[in-house]
Amino acid sequence: MSEKLMPEINVYKDLANTSRYFNSWISRDSFDIKNSRDEDLEKLRNINVIETCFQGTYGDNSLLETLFDRFNKYIREYVLSNKLPVYLFTYDGRQLQKNRIRSYKGIIPKNLKPNDYLQYEFDYPNNYSIIAAVIRVTPENIDEYMGCFYDSFCSFLISSEKNIMSKEFLSDIVENHNINDHINCLSLCLKYCKNKDKIYRVTSDGGDLEVNWQVFSASQEQENVVNRQKQILLQEYPDRKIDVLEVIKDDPRYSNCEYTPSNSFKAGKCGAKLDQHHKF
Repeated sequence: MSEKLMPEINVYKDLANTSRYFNSWISRDSFDIKNSRDEDLEKLRNINVIETCFQGTYGDNSLLETLFDRFNKYIREYVLSNKLPVYLFTYDGRQLQKNRIRSYKGIIPKNLKPNDYLQYEFDYPNNYSIIAAVIRVTPENIDEYMGCFYDSFCSFLISSEKNIMSKEFLSDIVENHNINDHINCLSLCLKYCKNKDKIYRVTSDGGDLEVNWQVFSASQEQENVVNRQKQILLQEYPDRKIDVLEVIKDDPRYSNCEYTPSNSFKAGKCGAKLDQHHKF
């Protein structure tokens, strides 16, 4: 097994100062710290991001299929073994012109069981609309919707103790957590990452440097999330040590870095060093 593909777990506690790392491959608007209110920044202290990072291929395209096979297998196991139901939210992302065909077809296939999804078209002025859907992820449909997991602009996953299969939930996301035609992950986790409820998303540069499974959760859930991630990884890598690393706040020495994903500095990017992490 190539060391290039060995995964590790990154823990982000200080989200206000580490968003540049865990949000590297997503639009800055999706976690806009600079324009956040002080009260929201204070609430972020109670939320962590626990990231399973699969090291990329570093230009070795012969490893690409293996990387994503292992990553998808990990996601499948994580989602399907979750104690709480996991739901996929997806939507158009922006207002589109209404027409009969689009309204009839919607954005998801018609072959899902009626109890496993809810889809709704929200009307806007001048004959525009947004179609949104929430789908309960099951063993029967997870492979069909795996592609949506990679679209963190228009999709995310959520596990919840509450029944979120409702028009009210869809309306809340479309109206209150939609910024510049994509998901506002910051406002989303502020509202929904409470108690045992969690938000999930995938971030990646396409697999060259890394592919990440990110769990946004209340800080008291950190140990449970880390232990679960390690347990699933050890099923695939039973003879390997899984590193758990804490990513600390931005260091001014690297303020000129053009791009600093969570693990790029460990590969020597921007001259950063391994001591920028603290092992648990």
